[in-house]
Parts: sequence; structure tokens; C-alpha cells
Amino acid sequence: MEQITTLTASVTSAQTATAAAIAAEQTTRAAADTAESDARTTLAARVTTNEAGITTNAAAITTEQTTRVAADTALGTRVDAVVATATTDRDTASSAVMSEQTARSTADAALGTRIDAVTATATTDRLG
Repeated sequence: MEQITTLTASVTSAQTATAAAIAAEQTTRAAADTAESDARTTLAARVTTNEAGITTNAAAITTEQTTRVAADTALGTRVDAVVATATTDRDTASSAVMSEQTARSTADAALGTRIDAVTATATTDRLG
């Protein structure tokens, strides 16, 4: 009977140790599952925050792009106006120079004719 008692005590002791090990494993597994769940929740929050930042940045980039296009277009228009004004001014100046050149040439020719007439008159008076 002593063998049965010893065997029963051994089995009971093994069952108690196994039950304790299972309980410890359950506690450890539950803590690990909670830690993993918390980590996923934290990660999900970070992703959501970063997605919001990405959306904000994308909107800011689009706004900047639209602003740059408008500014570049306005600048191009101003440059075109300056080029047109400069071309008109150059053409006006060139025309004025040509008019002055023609006037000077005509005036010089008239002056030459008058000098020739005075010279002829002076020569006739001196010889005559």
C-alpha cells in the first residue's frame, strides 16, 4: 500500500507542478498578448499621425505649385511687356535717327548749294 501512496503522491505532485506551469504560461502569454496589442495600437496611432502629416504636406505642395505657376506666368507677362516696350523704343529711336540723318543730309546739301552760290557770286564780283 505504501507504493500506492507514494505513486499517488508523485502523481499529485506532478499534477500540481503541471497546473502551476500551465497557469504561469497563461499569465505570461496574456501579458505578452497585451504588450503586443499595446504596441500595435501605438503603431497604428503613429501611422495615422504620419498620414495626416503627409496629407497636409501634399496640400501645401499643391498650393505652392499653384502659386509658383501663377507667379511665373505673371513674371513672363511682365518680361514680354518689357521686351515689347524696348522693341518699340528701339524702333522709335532708330526712326528718329534716320529722320535726323535725312534732315542733316538735306540741310548739308542746301548749305552746300548756298556756299556754292556765294562762292560764285564772290568770284564774279572779284573778277568782274
